[in-house]
Amino acid sequence: MSLFDKAVAFTSEKGLFSAPCHVLVGLSGGADSMALLHLLLHWPAEGLRVSAVHIHHGLREETADRDADFVREYCEAHQVPLTVIHEDVAQIAEDEQLTVEEAGRRVRYAHFEAVRRSVGADYIATAHTASDQVETMLMRMIRGCGLDGLVGIPAMRDCIRRPLLCCTREEIEEYCKENGIPFTEDETNADTRFTRNYIRHRVLPTLRDINPAVDRALLRMREHVTEDAAYMDQVAQTALDAARCDGGYANNAFMQQPSVIRRRMIRILFSSVANPNFEEIHILTAEQAVLRGRMSVSLPNGLEFSVSQDVVCVRMPSEDWIPAPQLIDVFSADIAFWKKTLRIERCEKSDEESANVHNLLLQYALDCDKIEGELCVRGRLEGDYMHPSGRGVGKSLKKLMNEWRIPTYLRNSFPILCDDCGVVLVPGYAVDERVRVSESTKHYLVCTLLDE
Repeated sequence: MSLFDKAVAFTSEKGLFSAPCHVLVGLSGGADSMALLHLLLHWPAEGLRVSAVHIHHGLREETADRDADFVREYCEAHQVPLTVIHEDVAQIAEDEQLTVEEAGRRVRYAHFEAVRRSVGADYIATAHTASDQVETMLMRMIRGCGLDGLVGIPAMRDCIRRPLLCCTREEIEEYCKENGIPFTEDETNADTRFTRNYIRHRVLPTLRDINPAVDRALLRMREHVTEDAAYMDQVAQTALDAARCDGGYANNAFMQQPSVIRRRMIRILFSSVANPNFEEIHILTAEQAVLRGRMSVSLPNGLEFSVSQDVVCVRMPSEDWIPAPQLIDVFSADIAFWKKTLRIERCEKSDEESANVHNLLLQYALDCDKIEGELCVRGRLEGDYMHPSGRGVGKSLKKLMNEWRIPTYLRNSFPILCDDCGVVLVPGYAVDERVRVSESTKHYLVCTLLDE
């Protein structure tokens, strides 16, 4: 079977997408992503629209500029709408104490989703291959992952689709050669200081000396692991559902399960909480609380896992807990903040809106040019004050939230938008007079609270 037929069959088998639809391709310019773009442009079913996004990571100077120019020229020649994003990944990695690889991954997916929304695409297609799958499994094994870590890269997650996971890197390079598809070479792919490259160029060749079919063997192992993990998740979910009781879940129901199922029950319970960010240490500590029968565990996002009087529960944070602020550096994106999601959309004001600047759409919008410094979303702080547009008087945010009847226990974790000069917007309630949209406004931000 040709790579083309293989990828089409894989997409159909996994239900990744079907035409008509709009697919946004993450286009680096390398062989994998160029093959993916070519594949989608020649998709056998009618009605498949294709756009592309390229992330300039700011890491390779002239060669990175070369890659951006290359994908721009190719997309222009093939009439593919392209968005190019520039980021300083090295600085982000330093600021957030991440590896360059992890920082790059986070930047890519954040921008992919933002661009997907801005262009109205249904899906994001990335060019991960079976070779990437093998490398990922080895990376996770080296770090001591559990069964779920060996499941590797999923073919689909949220809006992400990966049609080339059934194809090896060698097959893709041959596809490019057969179809005359140009591509660029990222010289950092040979730098073995990066873990993935070390595995690709040092570890895998050694393993292939031992077993020439080691790639196929690892992928076969992944299939078995995926089935086993799915079955155990099903068992754990059934046990958790049966454990429901007044106030939470019966601790005795956790105790009766073997450790492998008990930990999955805890993980599923954690995952039921909005925006989870849990690690293995949290699950292991929570299991100790279950075994002791009386204990409280502090979790990320201010949550508390507790066992008391034979009842297990995950509690909301206390009233004085305040979520960490988040910088808004990507306009037109969904931002998760505690148990809510904010949709930030940057818009250009039309002539019709200019004639009616107080319409409902703009009531909770703010003028982009009036923002002072950096924009962030955070919880309420002591001393917060604002002048709600149209009221002619300023009040403390504490008094305003009381007027708006926002529940006391939600006030410190309720998302508010602030710049360097203070509060600019409380989504769904008020915009500050200082940044309100006026007749002279050219660009504005609309902030919508999606989840209550």
